[in-house]
Amino acid sequence: MSNSKRRSIVNQCVFSADRRYRYLLIHRWEPELPERPCMWIALNPSIADESRLDNTLTRIRSFSTVAGFNVFYMVNLFALVSTDLRAMKRHPEPVGKDNDVHIHRIAAQFPTIYVAWGANGRHLERDREVLRLLAQLGRPDNNLDLGSPFSSKQTCRRQ
Repeated sequence: MSNSKRRSIVNQCVFSADRRYRYLLIHRWEPELPERPCMWIALNPSIADESRLDNTLTRIRSFSTVAGFNVFYMVNLFALVSTDLRAMKRHPEPVGKDNDVHIHRIAAQFPTIYVAWGANGRHLERDREVLRLLAQLGRPDNNLDLGSPFSSKQTCRRQ
């Protein structure tokens, strides 16, 4: 992505008041066309915000484009903004008090959900909690496709 494109990125984000937790990031790259959305659930947010994408979200945009989408809604198992996995795991409240509300609200809206949290999603059995939440919405985990556009160490499931 060129520097001029990076500067023109405008994402919609929902952060906690202190910006320690990011609950939702919406990224559109063809705003003039009808929205073709998908949802992604990853491990935890990094540095992406209203004006920039991180490396993971840049890759998710590429994968989403190839799959035919022009917008993604990104939520995470853990809403704590951190570039340090060990620090996130040591944090007393890495999930964030409003995280499940946002996961539920977005998952209820879109038929396509990609799960890309990898083995670290097992921390605090958070992967199971979110899969139960999806099942309550009629999204049983046995209907999710396994495979990954990232690496063999990450899980990517499509609803």
